[in-house]
Amino acid sequence: MFLTGDSAVLSLEGAGDTEVAVHMQSLGAAPDAQPAGQNALPGTSNFFIGNDPDQWVTEVPQFGGVRQEVESSYCQLGVSKTRNKLAISLS
Repeated sequence: MFLTGDSAVLSLEGAGDTEVAVHMQSLGAAPDAQPAGQNALPGTSNFFIGNDPDQWVTEVPQFGGVRQEVESSYCQLGVSKTRNKLAISLS
């Protein structure tokens, strides 16, 4: 699953080698919506890529899930993803 400011893209595996992508976009939504971590996990991650320490990212928190609310003048789309569960709400 990929979350952007105004949409969610879900990749699904079908029978055999079949893959399907579902793209949900809330028309008229502000594109600056931010996902929020849910169910904080112990520990952090560090990403040391390249030789420039200014580009390294350290102490990144880990979460068991993510939730994003996208509001527009038409509706509100909520997407939650945890390890074994995907929930989509539309109101």
